Amino acid sequence: MIDTHAHLDGLDDPRAALGRAWEQGVEAVAAVAMDAAGGRLALRLAREDQRVWPCLGLHPWRVTQETWRQEVDFVARHLAQAAALGEVGLDYKKKVKKQIQRAALAAQLDLAAAQGLTALVHCRFSERRVLAMLKEAGVRAVFHWFAAPELLAEVLAAGHFISATPSAAVSPPHRAAIEACPLERLVLETDTPVAHAGQPSEPGRVIETCRLVAEIKGLAVPQVAAVTGANARSLFKLPRPLALL
Repeated sequence: MIDTHAHLDGLDDPRAALGRAWEQGVEAVAAVAMDAAGGRLALRLAREDQRVWPCLGLHPWRVTQETWRQEVDFVARHLAQAAALGEVGLDYKKKVKKQIQRAALAAQLDLAAAQGLTALVHCRFSERRVLAMLKEAGVRAVFHWFAAPELLAEVLAAGHFISATPSAAVSPPHRAAIEACPLERLVLETDTPVAHAGQPSEPGRVIETCRLVAEIKGLAVPQVAAVTGANARSLFKLPRPLALL
């Protein structure tokens, strides 16, 4: 099983959490950044263990008029060492000007296109805008923690994937999207350290995600693990030697 979305910088002891995940049989963990600080940690952890897949990006929650260009410059300078771009996207519920969010996302999608990388995207009240920007940039994406089943056909038709989280246990829209999505277009994640059903996440909880997907789809856990793992390996650029920052 592969956790394709974990913010390890949100944990008090990410190395201990990774150790617990390896002991439980987790194959790999995508260390997903929200800003340069998270990106530096992801790269450090990946240098220590190739089972950590570093992903670099500026999350829309961290976009500001004053700093977004500097943050995107960090992504530009280090993206060649990354397994994917992310987490990036648009969040129209946040009080950040839409034009600034779009500028930051467009700049990062251009970087991903140049490197041939998948984008891990966050989109809230902005799904169709994100779809249009991905099409314009020519970038394939994973729609992270996808809970818009009414838009699933459009996402799949555009060649993208969606991810499942432990919140499938309590979120009817997320569960419906997972049920409708072909297994061949699905990956697993935890969104560490976000709490699901009242319990904080860490990468080992991807096993719970896998069991939930198996239950929702009426499939065996080993089949879900194998297919989603193959999907993840096809989406992330792996592995490579990592230079020191």
